[in-house]
Amino acid sequence: MKLYLDANIYYNLWKDEFIGIVPAGFYAEKLLEEILYGEHLLVVSDFLIKLIRHNSEVFGRLLDELLAKFKELGKLEFIRFDEEIGKRASNLLKKYRGRYEVDWEDLVNLSLAEKAGASFASRDEELILLAKEEGISAGHPEQLIKL
Repeated sequence: MKLYLDANIYYNLWKDEFIGIVPAGFYAEKLLEEILYGEHLLVVSDFLIKLIRHNSEVFGRLLDELLAKFKELGKLEFIRFDEEIGKRASNLLKKYRGRYEVDWEDLVNLSLAEKAGASFASRDEELILLAKEEGISAGHPEQLIKL
């Protein structure tokens, strides 16, 4: 199985956020372990990397280190943002405007996951609901562990 992680899952690794009493990073780490040591592949895009680097230089370096591990073990697949993805995200934004509070960047990442044939992991409940409505496999990390 291929998994594409939304930026918020990576941020969970590096920021203190909680899901109830459990640190969100716990679930993010467990999902990454499932990918790293299981039969799964981590899918990442140039768009996601640029987004994380733009938001934080430190997080960008941490992401580079993390992805290096996956690449070394042959557990990383790379997908590129292109015009088709941009149009797909814009069309989804128009289609769901007023129903879901998501932004274009969210929909680009979702569209990249869809194009790669990957399940989409996110903390954004509305984005997960939209994904499922579009027939894209999506869920929180704790829902995708042991797939």
